[in-house]
Amino acid sequence: MVPAVVVNGTHDSFLVALSIVVAILASFTGLSLASRIRASRGRARTIWGSAAAIALGGGIWSMHFVAMLAFVMPGMPMTYDVGPTLVSLAVAIAFTGAGFTAINWHDFSRRSIVGAGVLIGSGAVAMHYIGMTAMRMPAMLRYDPVWVGISIVIALLAATTATWLACREQRIDRRLLAAIVMGIAIAGMHYAGMHAAIFTMSSGIDAAAGRTSLGQAYMAVGISCLTILILSVSLGAVQFERIYRRAARREARATLRVTIADILRGQDADAALHDVAALLGAHFDVVRAGFGDLDPEAGAFDYRVCWADGTVQPLIGQLPAAAFGVKIVAALNRGETVVIDDLFGSALSDDHTTQGTARQVDTRAILVVPFVRHGQLRTIVYLNDRRPRHWRPDEIAFMEEVAERIRVVIEWVAAEQDLRALNASLEERVEARTRELQQVQEALHHVQKMEAIGQLTGGVAHDFNNLLTPIMGALDRLNHKQMPDPRDARLIAGALQSAERAKTLVGRLLAFARRQPLRLQPVDVAGLVRGMSDLIAGTIGPTIRVTVEAAPDVGSALADPNQLEMALLNLSVNARDAMPDGGQLRISVDRTVAGASVSAPVSPGRYVRLSVADTGTGMDAETQRRAIEPFFSTKGVGRGTGLGLSMAHGLAAQLGGALTIDSALGRGTRICLWLPECAAGGLSATSVEPSETPVFTGTAILVDDEDVVREATAQMLSDLGFRVRGYASAADALSAIDDEGEQAPGLVVSDQVMPGMTGAEFLGHVRARYPRVRTLLISGYLDKGDIDPAIPRLTKPFVKRDLAAALAVIR
Repeated sequence: MVPAVVVNGTHDSFLVALSIVVAILASFTGLSLASRIRASRGRARTIWGSAAAIALGGGIWSMHFVAMLAFVMPGMPMTYDVGPTLVSLAVAIAFTGAGFTAINWHDFSRRSIVGAGVLIGSGAVAMHYIGMTAMRMPAMLRYDPVWVGISIVIALLAATTATWLACREQRIDRRLLAAIVMGIAIAGMHYAGMHAAIFTMSSGIDAAAGRTSLGQAYMAVGISCLTILILSVSLGAVQFERIYRRAARREARATLRVTIADILRGQDADAALHDVAALLGAHFDVVRAGFGDLDPEAGAFDYRVCWADGTVQPLIGQLPAAAFGVKIVAALNRGETVVIDDLFGSALSDDHTTQGTARQVDTRAILVVPFVRHGQLRTIVYLNDRRPRHWRPDEIAFMEEVAERIRVVIEWVAAEQDLRALNASLEERVEARTRELQQVQEALHHVQKMEAIGQLTGGVAHDFNNLLTPIMGALDRLNHKQMPDPRDARLIAGALQSAERAKTLVGRLLAFARRQPLRLQPVDVAGLVRGMSDLIAGTIGPTIRVTVEAAPDVGSALADPNQLEMALLNLSVNARDAMPDGGQLRISVDRTVAGASVSAPVSPGRYVRLSVADTGTGMDAETQRRAIEPFFSTKGVGRGTGLGLSMAHGLAAQLGGALTIDSALGRGTRICLWLPECAAGGLSATSVEPSETPVFTGTAILVDDEDVVREATAQMLSDLGFRVRGYASAADALSAIDDEGEQAPGLVVSDQVMPGMTGAEFLGHVRARYPRVRTLLISGYLDKGDIDPAIPRLTKPFVKRDLAAALAVIR
């Protein structure tokens, strides 16, 4: 009888490494897909859960199969039974899917995470040992119970850790690190299980070391490539879905702004607020949205407007303010927006009163924006959800923006209620008050209309700037090449001129929307007007006499001199068109003080007032009311864009001032720009434009979330002599710069408006950590928040010459 001997197998090192790579990629894909479950609802959640289960379970199975193909026994033929192999695949996917299904993604607990981890880990163990039964070879197989136990523990720990990570909001770098740890742990489970396997066979077999056959290697590589392809497509689907959601969110918000403006214009206040509450609840996907008025004497909120989705009761009636809890009430009284993801896990709501109220009204997450009037809390607008919820910063900012619009209406409602409370005997006062309200309402409708148009115009102009930048860059590059066909050269030059005209038009749209990037500095307005007098006289023609009244001691205003010059020129051209038979144009600059005793369209303070008056046809009341609307013109087709007055109005408002119109038919028009006074002396604007394009050297880091803009800008920088490295996010670029340490780049160029971190914030970090690095901020749209004036800026759209001029200043 031939004695049985134990034979040890060997592993192909290449296929072992390949199996670990597959495990890591499967873990990363599974975590990425699982993260979308939390952000989805209904059928979409089922789809993402199934995809995550297939990616993670199937990826683990693929790793197992490749690792099995890497295992060879010396001198022993080895095959695999298809049936158990497919069963092991189904088990891995089914158990992983069951684990993901077992989790409540909006209210997960340690128990549910451990339960899901046990399911997924058990599936991995079952998959491994079922897969082992598929091996066909002339040997007996048994297992070392110690190593079997070790493999099971590794599988359960790895799966539980993966489930816990999938339930958290993660940055991509942390998710990648988690995938590496998890992938190695999964591979460790497999190889621990293989170490537990003991193969016994006849002693006559040669014990020399074996190698993987060529067929096994091809099969392993093929399975790995197919798995990697499927996982890569899955990751692409995740990225596409995120981009689509972001675009859909922007479109939905733009639509909501316009819809709310229409509702507030077209209905009485109470009905409008009910409709607005329903819109807010549907947009933010919450269970309850509404408004509450504080009765300071009773110390209670009166909930008179509330929308609910049907799963919870609406809040109607009075509720004591103390029911919120001391901390929340204190924050609201300070005018702070209260944002709580989970009322049972936040330091702001850790008292028994708050949590008791939360249970009573079936609420776990809240977003509350207060309205404070004369230092006193008056009204709140709120969103409630019955599940814990992570409120994103963009959601909070949008809610605050919408709430500010609603605040005006609520104040009007309060004024209307005061009117109804007047004594019936004061009929004359009631009539006067009614006329006034028809006017705190017509003005409101006009402001809302202009604000909605401004929001839309600013957004369109911003997107158009991003489109123009690569177009102008490409045309400029072609224009500087020697084109063999003169007709092509003329066509390119003509296209570039049209792009420049489009750039000017976009600049005017941004000026109206108060979103144009400004280069603010103290400007001697009187000196600027005197310096432009000859240019204005030559522009408007000899039939109009120009008079300038600008004393030298008027003072300075904080403004952008180039934009101020353009506004003055536009107002002068409008005046010329209002005097077809000639007349007089009087431009004056004076200093004025706005205060409680002086009627003025601006806040109290000192102002430099620039006035442009003509003796032309004048305007009727309707024309005056619509004069600052974009594209509104009385000149007829082809005689103007209708953006002159709207641009000047937007510039004055953006500077903290105002534009006023005083006109009557047949008596001419006087338009005044009110500009806040600046204490410092006036400076003249200087622009640096090199006579020839300078040549630069060194490394430049470029950050822009728009691919086409980033590629066009990178090409310009490369043409100027830089070695360019581009990044789609500020976080990635900052991480790369920090990794380089002493080898930090010589230049960092960043777009301003980006998700996550603005360009100004990013460059602020760079300048603080690496003072010697030169920085340049590219901005085609003034976002909310201040930009450090010390950071050099370049305005979109631009061509290589503009970029070189901006870099020459900071060289």
